[in-house]
Amino acid sequence: GSGVAVTGSGEVLLLHRGGGAFATDRMMDVDPVVMLDAGTGEVVRSWGAGMFASPHGVSVDGRGLVWVTDVTTNRVTVFTGEGRLERTIGHDYGFGLDTCLAVRNTLTNLRCTGDPYIFARPTDVAAGAGRVYVSDGYRNSRVGVFDDSGRFTGAWGESGGHDGAFSIPHGIALRGNGDVVVADRRNARVQVFSADGGHLATHSSAAIGRPYDVAVGPGDVLYVLDGGDALDEEGGRHRGHVVTLAGDGSVTR
Repeated sequence: GSGVAVTGSGEVLLLHRGGGAFATDRMMDVDPVVMLDAGTGEVVRSWGAGMFASPHGVSVDGRGLVWVTDVTTNRVTVFTGEGRLERTIGHDYGFGLDTCLAVRNTLTNLRCTGDPYIFARPTDVAAGAGRVYVSDGYRNSRVGVFDDSGRFTGAWGESGGHDGAFSIPHGIALRGNGDVVVADRRNARVQVFSADGGHLATHSSAAIGRPYDVAVGPGDVLYVLDGGDALDEEGGRHRGHVVTLAGDGSVTR
């Protein structure tokens, strides 16, 4: 499993890769999106076979639409809660641009494309109030902003460790007031931005480790999924627990 979300009616959405490796280029022949009854865990329905290779993040907006990212197809795909395809966001591209985007992780000033619809291993989506925020991702150090029809409206971020920059923006969520919260994984911190991308706060702590995801609870409490001290898949400590942050960023548990 790579993601989980809850619908407005309380059903649980599980996103999984069917046993496939991260970033594989083989399309899945099983449904990666599975809707479960919250009380029994029984499968209500599933969908998406043949559409995804390495699905990564899933979220549900206030209208009940389901948003899924894929780090291989480099697309954001939108479904109704019944599994009907609504739209996809993102442009296809070939080996040359893919290589350039991979190299840019090291040569950060390398210019590969000016197309704002080019995702580079996008990780997660947060949608609300007519705006869609995409954490993008393993090779694009940005938050891309779209309207709810999929039209690009802006972006912010760059590669780096200073406030407002990212090193693998890996999870994203919205507060009730519209603030955007980003799990900045390799930088071992959580950053908070205004709806228009103004930097508001940076939260870092030894308790957080490498944050994989973030969610907003009642009272704007932040729940951070701590991946431990490992930079990537190898080495370090993989803790896999949840850290709770108060509104000021202090660790409460």
